[in-house]
Amino acid sequence: MTASSMEFLDARAAAATAGNTLADAIEARADQVVAALRPIASDASIHIEIKDAVALLRTADAEADRYVLADPATPLRAYLPANNALYSAALFVFLPALYLDDVMARPSARSKAQYFALRDILGDAVPATARLVDYSQREFADLSAGAAVVFNGRPENGMRLVDVINPTVFLGFGAGPNPALIGPDCRGAVLGEAVEAVVAARLYNNGEDCLCPDLVFVHRSVRAEFVDRLVARLREVPVTGDRGVPGLINGPLAAADSVTGLAGQVACFARRELWRGDGVDTPDHHPVIVREAALSDVTADIPEYFGPVFDLVTYDRFEEVEAALSAPDRIADGMYVWGYGEPGLDGRERLGTGRVIGPTTPFEAESGHAPFGGWGRRASWVSVGGAAPAGRPLLLADELAAQR
Repeated sequence: MTASSMEFLDARAAAATAGNTLADAIEARADQVVAALRPIASDASIHIEIKDAVALLRTADAEADRYVLADPATPLRAYLPANNALYSAALFVFLPALYLDDVMARPSARSKAQYFALRDILGDAVPATARLVDYSQREFADLSAGAAVVFNGRPENGMRLVDVINPTVFLGFGAGPNPALIGPDCRGAVLGEAVEAVVAARLYNNGEDCLCPDLVFVHRSVRAEFVDRLVARLREVPVTGDRGVPGLINGPLAAADSVTGLAGQVACFARRELWRGDGVDTPDHHPVIVREAALSDVTADIPEYFGPVFDLVTYDRFEEVEAALSAPDRIADGMYVWGYGEPGLDGRERLGTGRVIGPTTPFEAESGHAPFGGWGRRASWVSVGGAAPAGRPLLLADELAAQR
C-alpha cells in the first residue's frame, strides 16, 4: 500500500491532538492515578509509569508513518500484563487506538481492578475505539479469532493461543533474565554507577517487573568491592510495609501469594546466601536477598524472580559468560544484556540472543516507539499467519504495516 503526503500529515496531526489530550488527562488526574495503582505498585514506580506514559502519548504521532501503512480496520486484541498497568494500557491500548478502529483489551485478573479504575479516571480522554473488557479467557479467545494479537504472559500460553485463534499476526512479550555484567574495568566511579544501576533495576517496583535483572555477572577481580558496595547501598534502602514511601524501597509485593511464590523459588533454586536484609511483619513483604550462583546454574533453567532477589555469578573470562548465555535455555529467553566495564560487550549487537544495550538498564533503553526485546523466542516473539514463532525485537506498528 502507498499513502499520500496528505494522509501522513493528517494521521500525524490527529494522533498528536488525541495523544496530547490523553497525556493532559493523566497529568491533571495524577493523584487519582497514583491512588488507583497504589495496591499493586510502589510510589516511585507509579511516578515513572506516569512520566513514561505521558511521554509516549505526547509523541504518539511518531508512529503515524507506520500506522498509515497498516489497515485501520484490523481488529487488535491485547492481553494485558499484571504489572505496569498505566504504561501497558498506554502502549498496547490507547496509542494503537489512535490509529485503529477496533482495539479491545483484557486485563490480567490480578490487576483487573486497576485497569478499569484507570479507564474510569481518564474518562472521555480515552479513544472511543479502545475498549477494556471483562471476559473469560475463552470468551476473549473467541473474540480474538483472525485478529492481530498482543500477548503479555507465559510464552507457552501464548503459543497455545496461536493454534486456537488463528490470528493474522501474534506478538508475544514474555521475559528474560536481562543479565548485567560488571566487568574487570568497572572500578572507581564507574563501579559506583554500576552498583546504583543494578540496585535501581532490580528493585524497580520491588522487583516485580520483567525487565529486572535476574542475573548479575561479576568479574572475579572486582567481585569483593562490588559485593561490599552493593550491600552498603542496599542497607540504605528503606524497608517498609507502606508502598507510598517515596523513592526506592524494599516494600510489599503485589499480594501475599507473590511472597509465597518468591519464597518457593528461593527454596527451589538453592544458592549460597551472601546477605539478607530486614523483613517487615506483614504477609506481603519479602526481604532483599543477595545470593551467589554458579556459571553452571546459568545454563539450566533459572527463575524469573518477581521480587527483591539478587543472584550474583562470578566469572573470570568474558568467554565464560558468552558460553553460558548461548546455552539452549538462554538462547530461548534472550532479551537484553547490559553492563559496565566489560570490554567484551563493546561494539556488539547481541550476546546469545540478548540485545546488548551497553551501560544502561533495560528500563532506560526501552522506548515505546522502537522495537522491544531481543531475539529469544520466549522473550519477544512473533507468529505471522500461524507460522512457528520467531524471536526478534518487536514494535506493533511495524508488524501491522508489514501485513498490508
